[in-house]
Amino acid sequence: MNGPHDMGGMMGFGPIDPETDEPVFHAKWEARVFALVLASGATESWPSNRPWRESLPALKYWSSSYYEIWFEALVKLRIVQDLVNGNEAATGHAQVAAKPVRGVLAGAKVSTLLAGGGPKNRPSDATQKYAVGD
Repeated sequence: MNGPHDMGGMMGFGPIDPETDEPVFHAKWEARVFALVLASGATESWPSNRPWRESLPALKYWSSSYYEIWFEALVKLRIVQDLVNGNEAATGHAQVAAKPVRGVLAGAKVSTLLAGGGPKNRPSDATQKYAVGD
């Protein structure tokens, strides 16, 4: 591993100062980004978002908040998939007709999805490959 997300901390960024009774979202836009990523995950065109978050340049990663990182990764992925173009990403406005995307996350399924945790691709009967200390 060799990226800013793997470091576990770095000198010069100050102490970790957890917020007492920290809210899940500090602003409405953060909740919207979470919803967009969650809904995007229900489509058939959605690979894991994590590699896209981890592919952000180090300075961008270090200078961004948690949900800014999620949003930047979402935009980067959708541009690569040709579902959004650079001008649309920059302006926040659609410029061409939307392309069809298969798979939709129905509102009634959100609570179940969130309660299930993740990742979803691990078999529940998997045996451990390593023991503590390996």
